[in-house]
Amino acid sequence: MNQKYQAHEGQILVLFAIGTIILIAFAALAVDVGLALSERRGAQNAADAATLAVARAMVEGETNDAVLRQTALHYAQANGYDIADLDADIQLTETGVEVNVRHDVTRAFLGAFYDGDWAISADARASLDTVPADYGLIALDDSGDAIYLAGNTHVRVQGGGMMSNSGIACGGSSTITAGTAVHAAGSVLDTTNPSIACIIEGDENTSGNRSPIEDPLAGTPTPPEPSYPTGLPAGQCTYEDQQWNSRAVCQPGHYTSWNWGSGWGIRLMPGTYLFDTNVTTNPYGTGVIDMVPGGNYTFYVRNSTFSVNNTTWDMGSNNVNMYFLNSSFQFTGGTDLVTLGSGLYYFDNSRFEPASGANARGDAVSFFFRNGGEFKTSGNTQQMRFTAPTTSLYGEPPNTLFHAEPGSNTNIHFGNSSPNVLLQGLVYAPDSDFLMSGNTSGVWAQGQLIVRTFRAPSGSLGTAGNPSTIEYVDYVDMGTPQVWLTR
Repeated sequence: MNQKYQAHEGQILVLFAIGTIILIAFAALAVDVGLALSERRGAQNAADAATLAVARAMVEGETNDAVLRQTALHYAQANGYDIADLDADIQLTETGVEVNVRHDVTRAFLGAFYDGDWAISADARASLDTVPADYGLIALDDSGDAIYLAGNTHVRVQGGGMMSNSGIACGGSSTITAGTAVHAAGSVLDTTNPSIACIIEGDENTSGNRSPIEDPLAGTPTPPEPSYPTGLPAGQCTYEDQQWNSRAVCQPGHYTSWNWGSGWGIRLMPGTYLFDTNVTTNPYGTGVIDMVPGGNYTFYVRNSTFSVNNTTWDMGSNNVNMYFLNSSFQFTGGTDLVTLGSGLYYFDNSRFEPASGANARGDAVSFFFRNGGEFKTSGNTQQMRFTAPTTSLYGEPPNTLFHAEPGSNTNIHFGNSSPNVLLQGLVYAPDSDFLMSGNTSGVWAQGQLIVRTFRAPSGSLGTAGNPSTIEYVDYVDMGTPQVWLTR
């Protein structure tokens, strides 16, 4: 009997030893699997961060595969992974990016039993898309505060939103509001701070640190540079009744002097005019510049000032193109009304300048500025109402009212204007500063403004109850790039 018991005791010891080894192996496996699962969670975080970083770089225009891979590795490292110990595979498509990261896992105990592959991997996918945006005001400058108001100024985009490719800020008691969203790629001043008196608010959303918006009209054609005519006959005017106080009738041609602005009116005959001299119309009485209805007129003004004083000039029934080189087109005090004819008004290092008392309007007109060209109102203009053409004149989008050549130092300045201002159309001036001052209130623009900066640094523009308003009209389809994880 004793021998039998001793034999059983030997078997139990063997079984116990084998069981202990198995338990230790399972414990070791549990430890290593737990470590692997922990590493897997970290790898997933790394994959998510790397994918979003690569997608954001693609949104900002990066296409170099090596740079994108380095971006993925950098953001994976920022989540706790050594670059030397991480492999990343990047798959790019037109609408997304997929990143797979693979990481060798350190074995705590498993190495004593298993020397094969022991690694974890994680993948993430991000989609790239453009979400439609209803911006009535876009400021493309990517530095500072591209939209800025101060003083007692109040600006609103009605029926749409606004977007700055940098920051949005205000000072004084000003307000910046929008019917939908106020967005910025930089920061939006936190006006909930009780120490800040101004207000920045979108009715639906106000947020900063968004993806910047691309210029939606980049590559828009500009008008052909004009060729100033040569060989024109000398310009000539004669009085209708051979009397100094009768109306002067002027023929097309090349004018190098001008002495016909002080009678009782001027009639311009259809054709091409070249002015290499200052022109001032300042007639007696109720002076009128008259044109032949339905006529075609082209005016070139070079190194001169074309000044309309105390005059009514109705071009409205005519097709008119005016080209200014190193010149200015002025409406000065007492001008009853200037109605521009439909066509192109081209300002090369030249200024369109309605001054105090001016009264101007025009339908189907398009203004183009280059080389420091400028639109500037000053003083208390009586009326300023312009409507864009509904068709393209030179390949630009229809409904373009103001177009400033990219890369040129141009400015648009509405200063001290009356409330009777209305611009109907698209303002596309991607490298121009749009400056407002004075007392314009209510709706002064219907359309979209795409400019470098939009500023009202002083004055009393609008009121809190009746702000200076841009009424959004969708002339240009645009959107903001969005990135999100889909796996």
